[in-house]
Amino acid sequence: MDENISYNTFDNGTVEELLIKVEQNGSDILEGLIRNYLRSWENATLDQCEETIAACELIASLKGNFDSETSEHFKVRISKINPVSNDYRSEEMIELAADALDRIGAESELKDLWEDREDFNNWLKMLGALQNRLLT
Repeated sequence: MDENISYNTFDNGTVEELLIKVEQNGSDILEGLIRNYLRSWENATLDQCEETIAACELIASLKGNFDSETSEHFKVRISKINPVSNDYRSEEMIELAADALDRIGAESELKDLWEDREDFNNWLKMLGALQNRLLT
């Protein structure tokens, strides 16, 4: 395993970019991102997959289910987000997010990229852990 690889999604620039959008526009954009991914998942790009994972991470974090490696800096920023609605907590939204993660892990351009790496199983474990944090 490459010790320089982090499986914490907050180490991903996509999460940072999406967090800025959520801070500026509210959490409702997360649902739109996930729904857009699910409408076109068969043709989703790497960026769309990464943005969907980032949206799922932010939903889990907004619920208070942070990854154990999430920095205090991100926790504080997320705690200051005033959700426009609580739609991100709805059972339907959580199921959609979990479904999106299933699809990314099973059949996606991003999965194909990771599959060629020796740390592919660690990436799959990260997706599974994120899904668990969504569902709890």
